Amino acid sequence: EKLDLGAYLALPWNVPESAAQELFERYIQRVPEDLVQNTDTWQALAASLQGSGNDPRPVRGPLALEFFWLKRKDPDSDGLTPTAETAEGLCVFQLQRSGGKPVGQLRHFSVLSMDIFEEALTSVKNLMFARLPVMSIRYVIWCREKGEDGKLKANTAVEDALKNLCFRWFRFENNKSVRGKEMNRPRGDADPALPLEVPSLEVCLGQVWLRGASVHMKTVQYAGNLALAAGCLRALKGKDEADAPPPESLLDSVAAAAWASCKRSLQSAVFSG
Repeated sequence: EKLDLGAYLALPWNVPESAAQELFERYIQRVPEDLVQNTDTWQALAASLQGSGNDPRPVRGPLALEFFWLKRKDPDSDGLTPTAETAEGLCVFQLQRSGGKPVGQLRHFSVLSMDIFEEALTSVKNLMFARLPVMSIRYVIWCREKGEDGKLKANTAVEDALKNLCFRWFRFENNKSVRGKEMNRPRGDADPALPLEVPSLEVCLGQVWLRGASVHMKTVQYAGNLALAAGCLRALKGKDEADAPPPESLLDSVAAAAWASCKRSLQSAVFSG
């Protein structure tokens, strides 16, 4: 069943990592400055993609950043994937661990107009709850602008839109000279069902060995993995031993009677001490 995210479609980036910055910068030029100031910049995202001085290891695997273009649903659409020049928004999120629990961290969210902010964010929220095995989503509103009192402040319109979608203040974040308000959105009953958490994928190698074949097989030189072959032979030997008939069934009647008598005598001696 296809998941209905809401008014907007989310389409993943299909570009090499080397081209990501140039694509991001072309898009972000179309976004109003007051919305750019409230979310993670490319510099912050690049620290996760490429590593940073504090942690030089790039984030890979299930904790990697995921990039999606946003495009309004339109039955008359040309069906083409959005580009940096045609996308109506961009979201970047990742799975993070907070106190041992998985959390969906919305790292970047921007749209071309504040008028579509809440609708587009609703679709992103649905996308994250559908894809990530998390019980909450968090988003930091970075306070890069100063108010009349000289103090850094959050964008009021952005904060109100988040609150309308049940995001609530969680804690303050500090990054050098920038302060942020981290908002938390718990998973609710009306949200997409919690997906199954798959901790890993296991890839198994195998070989085919014929056991008890009734036709003549031509002998060829073996050129496969010897360690895997050894495991296969051990498994076959165990099956042979499990399927082997009991020893007494191979004896004639006289020997079987003698074997049974010895068995009873040994059992009697063991039990009697």
